[in-house]
Amino acid sequence: MIETSAKLGEFYQTGNQDGDASGPLKTFNGMDAAILLEENIVRILSCLGPKDVSTCRLVSREWKRLVDDYHLVPLSFYRSCHLLKYLPNPHTAERYYSSTKDWLKGFGSVSDKSLAQLEQFAGHKHFPEMVFSFTAKVLAETRYLQCVPVATFKYSYPVNSVNFSPCGKFFLTASNDSTAKIYGLVDGQWQEIAIVQHFGCVGNASFSPDGKYLATASNDHTAKIYRLVDGQWQEIASIEHSGWVTNASFSPDGNQLVTASIDQIVKICGLVDGQWQEIAAIVHPDWVKNARFSPDGKQLVTVCVADKNAKIYELVDGQWKEIAAIEHSDIVMDASFSPDGKHLVTASKDHTAKICAPVDGQWQKIAAIEHSGSVNNASFSPDGRYLVTTSNDHTAKIYRLVGGQWQEIAVIHHYGIVNDACFSPDGRHLVTTSDDHTAKIWGLFSGYWQQKGIIRHSGPVRNVSFSPDGKHLATASDHYYKANIFMLACSKGDDSIS
Repeated sequence: MIETSAKLGEFYQTGNQDGDASGPLKTFNGMDAAILLEENIVRILSCLGPKDVSTCRLVSREWKRLVDDYHLVPLSFYRSCHLLKYLPNPHTAERYYSSTKDWLKGFGSVSDKSLAQLEQFAGHKHFPEMVFSFTAKVLAETRYLQCVPVATFKYSYPVNSVNFSPCGKFFLTASNDSTAKIYGLVDGQWQEIAIVQHFGCVGNASFSPDGKYLATASNDHTAKIYRLVDGQWQEIASIEHSGWVTNASFSPDGNQLVTASIDQIVKICGLVDGQWQEIAAIVHPDWVKNARFSPDGKQLVTVCVADKNAKIYELVDGQWKEIAAIEHSDIVMDASFSPDGKHLVTASKDHTAKICAPVDGQWQKIAAIEHSGSVNNASFSPDGRYLVTTSNDHTAKIYRLVGGQWQEIAVIHHYGIVNDACFSPDGRHLVTTSDDHTAKIWGLFSGYWQQKGIIRHSGPVRNVSFSPDGKHLATASDHYYKANIFMLACSKGDDSIS
């Protein structure tokens, strides 16, 4: 793509070094050639990744003008993070002036120089993408980060998962107290606004990608779907199983939900005439730990305990058919697709994580990540360039895709089992949680992954997630069973919070 862009740049300058497209290039079939070429150049550059777009700024002064005038760098960066168009963007002008602007001022010289320039585009249609890009840049260029406590919610039983809504206005927890609780921002403060009541432990709860729905999975044999109606969360469906529901996950378009259960059945439910209904079921030989959609919604990966493998299913002529099985020598703990759907990673108790990809149309293992203990989970960064694994061997490993090969680039050490890991929306930061009572913040700084902060808790830390704006993160800790929200801020050294 860069070569094509460079050739187009050479053609643009042919016959006129001043770049005003005069003479024989003035018209082309009655159309102004400068306009025609400008549109084509912008279209080509719009297809490139952030680094390539930045490189293209160096081709000529004209290309630099096009890249800057059309804000192609922030747009490309935003797109590379797989933040799709239908997702609510938390970086609206209103949110910027109410909170983000003051937050950015706290980073001093790193942000001061560009704030004035950023505000010139407050009314621009691409202002949200510009703020997202600028916020990510400021965080990436900050060597040390501290986490300022914003809110703490106490429970009577362990909290299993914590998640922000795509718009950043809601916060969701799942707990062994038989509830999933929804919190909302009211006058800048997080307040409980709704409770999803179950009759058993709620293993996880998550929002749909468009933020219109949320789903819960419980050992009371049900998964529940709630919808946001006129600012209120209302139950609209309950999916029944004959055993504990271990997981519930939405499809990328938010129109389907897959549930996994110890009753050995995976159910796919979808919107039919505005109602959630079961549209397919896949029977397994033993209880199913997890099930997830591929990014295009046309494939599923399921984790069945007895099989010691992860199975991939594809929707063919309206039927879900098994097309591959990724085998391990012990129980598979987790499996997930990369954001572009070109890779799949599995995590197993056999001390390995396997990276798979389609080879000649068949899913095959292309790399293996070795640990000295059970691998608890594995996941890709939003841009698909990195993946992280967490293990009982007290480490998390970061791998990068380089020239088609996955290479280990960093190892994060803890003093206890590493339970969870989560990339920031821009893929430049990573947080790991551990039984050693800490959550560690790592980030890309000067081209290398380095520790940039640490949050000390009073007990094991189970789960972690970033807010969609990248400014906040949430943790679930076992001491007094807390869910915590922190705001990232500039620091001269590591942060310590009990």
